[in-house]
Amino acid sequence: MAKVCHLCGLPVDVLLHIAPFLDCADILCLTETSKAFHDILLPESVKRAGTSPIYRAKIHAFHRFLRIGDDSGRSRVCWLRSFAYCPKLQRNAQSLPLRHLDAGTAEGAHLTLDILRHASNITSLSLHSLVGFDPGQLRLVLTNMVGLTYIDFRRVPRQGVHDDTLLNTTAALRTVSLSMVSPDYAPIRNPATDASPMLRTCATIQVLSLQYVRLLARSGPFPAVRSLYLRSYHLPEGVSTLVTLFPAVRELCLNDHYLAETLQGPLTGHETPWSEVQSLRERNRAWQLTHGSWHALDHLSVDKADTGYALGLMCRVDRLDVRYVDGTGPGIFATLLEDVRPHRFGFRGYHFSPYFKCQTLANLGPLTPLATAPSVTHLVCWTVDDALVYLELDAIVANIGQHLRSGTVTHICLHIRSTVRPESSGLQLHAPQLAADMYKSSLRKTVDAIVALVQSIRCVLVEFGGLGMKGGMVGNDGLWKDLNDMESRLVMKEEGLQDRSGGYPRS
Repeated sequence: MAKVCHLCGLPVDVLLHIAPFLDCADILCLTETSKAFHDILLPESVKRAGTSPIYRAKIHAFHRFLRIGDDSGRSRVCWLRSFAYCPKLQRNAQSLPLRHLDAGTAEGAHLTLDILRHASNITSLSLHSLVGFDPGQLRLVLTNMVGLTYIDFRRVPRQGVHDDTLLNTTAALRTVSLSMVSPDYAPIRNPATDASPMLRTCATIQVLSLQYVRLLARSGPFPAVRSLYLRSYHLPEGVSTLVTLFPAVRELCLNDHYLAETLQGPLTGHETPWSEVQSLRERNRAWQLTHGSWHALDHLSVDKADTGYALGLMCRVDRLDVRYVDGTGPGIFATLLEDVRPHRFGFRGYHFSPYFKCQTLANLGPLTPLATAPSVTHLVCWTVDDALVYLELDAIVANIGQHLRSGTVTHICLHIRSTVRPESSGLQLHAPQLAADMYKSSLRKTVDAIVALVQSIRCVLVEFGGLGMKGGMVGNDGLWKDLNDMESRLVMKEEGLQDRSGGYPRS
């Protein structure tokens, strides 16, 4: 008989190698089975504990668990590598109003600062709200955290009280995400917060995400930033601000409210004052003709083609993503393609309403200019499994192919996300099962549907959420061959066809 190898008989170094592959709950269960497992795996358990947000209702218990100031045993805070604190009572609780600073909020901030004061080995820090934190104490704590590389601060008060929070930071920060407190009115116009005072001494930042901010050319520069993500932002000086502040940027993601916060005229519903948009575009292009622009961008993501059109960029873009293609005039989209001449193009094939999900995937008229855009050879579409309730996969791919008949697209990748929401009802409840059934079946019919319409197609990939990925590709012998999950993902990575729609920095 083969010898049975029990888990408890494995060497310590093997157990430590296995631990990072286990879920947090599994590690916690193992630490409770025996004293040996407790002593061996507890450090890994503490490391994992900080990767998920600690909510206000749990911060006191977590403080005790770390044994800070406790003489009963060795402190565990030295094992902490990541820490995230959220002042909400629990995961699904409503966020507290800005002016709601009760004793619980203040105590949560105090305990968090005490944890950070002793956690010198932390490399990743997320505070979901700076309301209630003393700016001076937080600045002092951050000064001593020399290993920090990632910071995520949200709901930063707009009165400038935290301008000096990062002033004396000695850590070589690589990724910084700042979200100022949002305005209390809508539509959001001209958020008056300039986040640059918080960042003026952070010369090592390579990935920067900002929300609810105003940027001016005199706010920087930030020469080390390679990836920039802006949400609900105001650029009163136009594209000149971006080129001046971030001269080395290679990835630029602009989402939400650029036109709404820049145009002077009324912007209601879907009505856009095109005379102002055209004027804004002309000013942006005139500045670039005089002062220059970026040489090239690896990735440009915009919420609408209107935003890219108004920016009037005069540089080559390897991949262009437009989140919402519906409602965009073909002329606007065609001009944007001529401006940046992308090699890869991605778009989102759904809205939050199930009805619009179906309509977006069935009516892709705005994509017609792709057929006459010789630069675009790779197409990426991301949607959700709800769309499969209304359209079969073959129909989805065929609808896309209708607009690529005379184009040069050779690679198509469709990402189908798995979404199970509390409000799902009726047919939507069957969406995950539909996706599972399609994943189990052959993609040959889907491949044939697109190849019959687009003669230039050489590769088709479909990702079914967490189920896996499948595809087909023309081999060296000129014949189509099926691709399994590993082969499909390898091609996806090599060809730059990843789903980058959610693309905001994470630790």
